[in-house]
Amino acid sequence: MIDMHAHFLPEIDDGAKNVADTFQMIQEAQEVGFTGLVSTSHYIKDTYFTTQYERSQILTALRHILEEKNSSITLYNGAEIYIDEDMLEGIENGIIPKINHSRYVLMEWPMRQKMLATGDLITQLLDHDLIPIIAHPERYEYVQNNINCLQEYLDKGVLFQSNYSSIIGGYGILAKKTVIKLLQNGMVHCLGTDCHRPNSVYKQMDKILKQLSKVISDKEIELLTTVNPMKILNNQSLD
Repeated sequence: MIDMHAHFLPEIDDGAKNVADTFQMIQEAQEVGFTGLVSTSHYIKDTYFTTQYERSQILTALRHILEEKNSSITLYNGAEIYIDEDMLEGIENGIIPKINHSRYVLMEWPMRQKMLATGDLITQLLDHDLIPIIAHPERYEYVQNNINCLQEYLDKGVLFQSNYSSIIGGYGILAKKTVIKLLQNGMVHCLGTDCHRPNSVYKQMDKILKQLSKVISDKEIELLTTVNPMKILNNQSLD
């Protein structure tokens, strides 16, 4: 399994508070079967703005330590980019990282009310051969009210990443009901933990996978946890 959404880099957002947290999260992930973690610490203009280069430096240091520990887990660079009118410029200038240097970018939308310019910003990204992956759609109020509001983006080739813990009510009953609808309607392309700290989502993965198996088939679980994530990391197109 590849975790497509995790906040394990230390001290750069509201995720891991220190290096000890980082390595505990990585160990927990490996223990439950993850072979790769995509670093998606927040990139929010004027709030969390660690650059692609700075993130790469941190990841390089972490990889060296993991090699010394004979760890087989792979760490990939990326970011969870809060939608902003300047995001395309930041990506094009190499300041904001894409997922593993691919054409895929993980984006976060506002929780309660979608930006009026969302469609225009999505179109800009697509026109520049960038493929947006929208993080945890089941958490957005407007999606909870009507999942069909995502259809126009699906038709354009936008992808959606849901959070593992949504399926067990980690974000409330509405998010749980919504993620079930999204999964059953084939509107989710990959899954991520959105893990921010030790002793949280990774410790619940057995329960999460059992619940997922009640909603979608084992083949679909494999697709969302491993097959599609590997295609994204390798800059390949999804079927």
